[in-house]
Amino acid sequence: MMSEGLLQVEIPDFGSSVLGSLNEQRLRGHYCDVSILVQGQAFKAHRAVLAASSLYFRDLFSSASDSSSSSSSQAVFELPSSVTPTCFQQILSFCYTGRLSMAASDQLVLMYTAGYLQIQNIVERGMELMMMKASSSSPLCCDSQVGSTGLHVK
Repeated sequence: MMSEGLLQVEIPDFGSSVLGSLNEQRLRGHYCDVSILVQGQAFKAHRAVLAASSLYFRDLFSSASDSSSSSSSQAVFELPSSVTPTCFQQILSFCYTGRLSMAASDQLVLMYTAGYLQIQNIVERGMELMMMKASSSSPLCCDSQVGSTGLHVK
């Protein structure tokens, strides 16, 4: 009978709304406590969001906090030069929105980078996309056959 005095409130999509608010803060540069350098370009972000989305960042930040130089208000971390700013921008946006938009030609690079940063959600979904594309008979994967059928675009 103790549950009579207990009130519960549940707000659907509360997590999405908090993440959306964090993304707005990131875009305005508010409360960001980390900068990620990608080929000399700095991306401001929230350490907690990156660590929650990526095992790579979680490990990077935890090993950095073990060192004595963790007193700086805004830490700066540099990614290897194999990571491109465009690709990281898309992945960073994904960490805050759960949405990823890319050109089909960028898919492999994006998958490689997501794998490097250990973002399982992107890697798993990307593999599904690649499997679907490989098994479908969409024009995207059959361009080379168009010419052999006698169809010519002028």
